[in-house]
Amino acid sequence: MSVAAGTSRFVSKKVRKVRWRPRADSMQSGSDMLATGSWDDEVNDVSLWKYSEDTDNSISLLASLKHEGDVTGLSWLNPDLLATSSSRGGVSLYRLEQYKILTPGQSWTDLHAEGGATCLSIHGESVATAGQDGKINVLNVRQRAAVKVFDKADSCSITDLVFSRSSDLLSSNMRGQIKLFDLRSNKSEPSSTFLLSNEQVAITCLAKHPSQGHIVISGGENGFLAVWDLRQGSHPTTLLSAHQTIKEIMDRLVKTLGKTKEVLEEEAIASEAKLNPANFCRRLGFDRHCICETPGQVPCPSIVPVPRHWRGKWYNQGHRWDED
Repeated sequence: MSVAAGTSRFVSKKVRKVRWRPRADSMQSGSDMLATGSWDDEVNDVSLWKYSEDTDNSISLLASLKHEGDVTGLSWLNPDLLATSSSRGGVSLYRLEQYKILTPGQSWTDLHAEGGATCLSIHGESVATAGQDGKINVLNVRQRAAVKVFDKADSCSITDLVFSRSSDLLSSNMRGQIKLFDLRSNKSEPSSTFLLSNEQVAITCLAKHPSQGHIVISGGENGFLAVWDLRQGSHPTTLLSAHQTIKEIMDRLVKTLGKTKEVLEEEAIASEAKLNPANFCRRLGFDRHCICETPGQVPCPSIVPVPRHWRGKWYNQGHRWDED
């Protein structure tokens, strides 16, 4: 499918995940259906949409189902089966019927403790989830019980998962580590651990090469892409500065869409001056004309003359308090 121009639609939901439905036939040029998952709403949902080039590139809603908790992961296992992970720690399957109906399928609950599942990865009929509890669950869509559970896969939150092969599962964490788990082994510890840097920069996402599973790319919160060859060493082979840091992004947004640093400083000074109780005179832009407007102060001499002994010229003329 070739899209010549963009299109948009307001859906009144905070969309966290978007996944195109895979092609059911290799002869198809592309897919015209996509699934979305929402988060941080009173009622979250999983929705199915259809994109049509025939009606002005419009997007129409085909089906929508309530989802328990935030959608933290969304993947198609095949053109007719969709998997989601939840912030409440569960995994749900949805079946596509008649190309327009989503029906709930099997679900697994309480796979993760507080914080729920943070990510989901699929390979064939296998589904893997990880959570803030550092736990990894490996499921099979044909089985009710988990195929394999790594209760202590990590001591911190796991940020992403990816199958490098059907028997190898990679996880990333907040400390900048990638861990390789051999699903054929009976051991609960990772078979290998890879480190991004000594600064413990969080790895936020993982992706493997389409045909070479030992080549992996990770994205970090410092804006760097790291290329890993899992056959060579425990550190990335290449680092690419692909994105800006959060501070640089905010500075660019302020510079492009907001006010410059100089303007913000001038406004801060002006606001501070206006709020200073010692500043008067409307001609200079202050709210009060004179200090005499403040309760408890001496009235303005032009309206209420002050006693003569308060006047400097009276004293300078030689008059004193003991005079009549």
